[in-house]
Amino acid sequence: MEQGRQTASIIPMVLRHCSHARVEHSEHFGWSMLEDMTGLPISVREMRCVHGQPNTSISPRLFENAVRFYEQNCRACPHRDPQGVPNLKTLAERTLDERRTARERADLTAAKEDAERSARAQARAQRVEREPEPTRALVSLIEGIDARTPDGRADELVDLCRVHPELATPPAAAVLMDFAANNPGEAIFAALVQLDAASVLDRDRLLEVTIEGLGHGPLSSAATLLVRLQAGLKPGQLEPILSVIAALAAPPHDYGLPPDFDLAPLHLAAAHSLPALLDRLTALILHEESYPRRIGAGAARRLIEHEPPTAAQLARPLLDGLQLPDPERGYLGSPQEELEEALGTAFGSDPRTIAAVIENRARRVDVEARPILFNVIEYAVRNATNDDTGHESVEAAIEVSFRRLGGDWGDQVTYDAAHLIRNTSGWFPKLMASRVDQLFGALMMAVSVRTDESPLGLPQAASLMEALHNAGRSSTQAAVIRELRDATSLLVPHAPNDIARNVLSVIALSDPLSDEMKDLRDHAVRLLGSLGQRDDLLPEVMPALWKALVHEDQRVRACGIQAWAKISRVNNRRLPADLGDLLPILLRDQHTIVHGSLFQALRDGLPIDESQTKQTADLLLGWAVTYANLDPDVLDQILWVLWELSERRPSRENQFIRAQCVLLAKHLSRHAKENFIRSRGHAATKLPGFSGLLLDIISTRPAVEVNGRDYKMLRLLRELPVETLTEHLEDIQEIARAEMSRDIIKAACFVEILQRATLWTDAAELAEAIFNAIPDTTEDAIERESALRTLEIARAEDALQAGSPDIAERAFERAAQAVERRERALRTMRYPWDET
Repeated sequence: MEQGRQTASIIPMVLRHCSHARVEHSEHFGWSMLEDMTGLPISVREMRCVHGQPNTSISPRLFENAVRFYEQNCRACPHRDPQGVPNLKTLAERTLDERRTARERADLTAAKEDAERSARAQARAQRVEREPEPTRALVSLIEGIDARTPDGRADELVDLCRVHPELATPPAAAVLMDFAANNPGEAIFAALVQLDAASVLDRDRLLEVTIEGLGHGPLSSAATLLVRLQAGLKPGQLEPILSVIAALAAPPHDYGLPPDFDLAPLHLAAAHSLPALLDRLTALILHEESYPRRIGAGAARRLIEHEPPTAAQLARPLLDGLQLPDPERGYLGSPQEELEEALGTAFGSDPRTIAAVIENRARRVDVEARPILFNVIEYAVRNATNDDTGHESVEAAIEVSFRRLGGDWGDQVTYDAAHLIRNTSGWFPKLMASRVDQLFGALMMAVSVRTDESPLGLPQAASLMEALHNAGRSSTQAAVIRELRDATSLLVPHAPNDIARNVLSVIALSDPLSDEMKDLRDHAVRLLGSLGQRDDLLPEVMPALWKALVHEDQRVRACGIQAWAKISRVNNRRLPADLGDLLPILLRDQHTIVHGSLFQALRDGLPIDESQTKQTADLLLGWAVTYANLDPDVLDQILWVLWELSERRPSRENQFIRAQCVLLAKHLSRHAKENFIRSRGHAATKLPGFSGLLLDIISTRPAVEVNGRDYKMLRLLRELPVETLTEHLEDIQEIARAEMSRDIIKAACFVEILQRATLWTDAAELAEAIFNAIPDTTEDAIERESALRTLEIARAEDALQAGSPDIAERAFERAAQAVERRERALRTMRYPWDET
């Protein structure tokens, strides 16, 4: 909104700046729906002018785009025609002056800092002036660290300390450690790590410097020294840097490559000052700011992994941290993820205890806070290891999830619990396999729950809120049932007999059934497909499948078709031969859900007996004509099946069926037409209607199509016989003219198509029309030179065919000149990286 208001205020300034200036929506960005709602120019705009080159980089803000355009094009422009004041020039000059002043101020600050660095270097040199030259050279390398931008001398210092540590005489070592204390950084501490390895430093002083350096922030080299020097630590000496130790162990991470972490200092602190560390982590976790809370929670997780007994001590502060206000919740910077991960790790280390703590806390918080607590359970399952320890935490999580299906934690957690049961069935199916009866019991209970679905109508406010609440409950209940059904599907390979027993029991239920129970019955029928793929269960499945395929309820018949198709992929040879007799009967079924399911099954490979191919093809052709004007997606399925089926018919029938497919394909969606051509293009090129279908696809291709002449539809068009292209000359020219209004360069592709048809003069005329459609302005100069090159080459080709080589030679020369001018213009364009 703010961007839209700012753009709205800048547009008049641009228009008053010059009569030639204009503001356009940038083609490099999309269109904001919020702009349609508010009327504010929120979509990205850029400044353009016929006398100036467009910007080579575009900012989301119009003001920045306009200032860059002004700086590159307007300052010395002889065509400027001001329309009023104040205008863009006023704002742009002020902005450019401010940038120049800021640069000058930055230069003065940098000069002052350089002088201070020079004084420090002089002082260091005086302290080692009596030392040997190599030692003085070693100390001078500090200037590579104490610089505006550290340079290669920093690495040279580290390398020299590793190779020749004897150069660090006591005065030089004192200089290095003093510099590290006052200017802590990775490079200087990396050098001290090398010197300490050679035992040339005072370790008591080095420990003081290390702790002092870590007091300024997490430095990995300083952390390495701290662990090395732990023998010299005194009681309480680590307490001032416990927060930094936590940051080293768990640096917050939002995107990109994860930062390096160092757990050794945390383990040292746990061994040296565990009570103080726990207190510090608790303080960080409960801090009012998000960043310290993220560090505290992350470090708590690492500590629990190292010291599992601390889980019980840290669980309650972590739960308290989850309940603190979190303005960033749902966005980058929120501590919620780190807190949930730490609690999930605690859950994994002591599942029963932490589960009890979480469930006890849930009873004391609002229903809105409980989904966050349940996220902890989900994290524990998602990160559980596939061993006995991991299985213990998963078992505890499963038990908590089944308890939550009762709804005592609210609707959201009820769904989350069902979703977790579904995921656990996929992640840990062996653990869930023993709970199939419990799962079906929960599913039957969920199906039996009835929610009040009163129509909204136009009731009073209280009734409306109640109706909305009931609608939400009903939606949640449906989602819970769906997740539990999915869980049963996932467990078929792991507990087939238990699943089969429950599925057949559900299918055997007699009417009348509620709508929810009918949905469950449909799901059970679909599961027959997975169960029937097993040789040992197929005899039990077949009676139920046959009854489903001839059931009086069309939904059951449709689900039976899906099960039949799934079984046939694996066990088709073992299916009864007379099952195929149902195919034409089901194809004649007038219920959309039934014959639609059969179309999909045939599309996916449901076998058709050789004796039934003609009858099936005739029925499918009838349905194709019916669906041509009803549903292009269903038509697409039918055409796929018909095309494959045609290969099994005699040649004459084959050609008839395929010709009908091409003619009917004109009723498909544009995307489906293109897929039809892509997969069958070369086999269909000689069929009636193919060229018309191809031109129809090309004429409606999206404006964002980026493949140009390599676009497959254009390639197929170029490959058509010359006589076919000649027949469609007017259509091709019409498509090219329409393309010119969208993209001049892509319209040039049709010049080549006309040349392919040996229509040389028509090709040259089209190229000339394209060239004339491009304005002769500075703004369009590069595009115009490209079009001129195409035009001159087309003229040359036409002249050669007419027997005029002299005219062709001059045209080729003009084409070469156009290419040279275009390259020269491209070289003069300014890019953002040219200014750095």
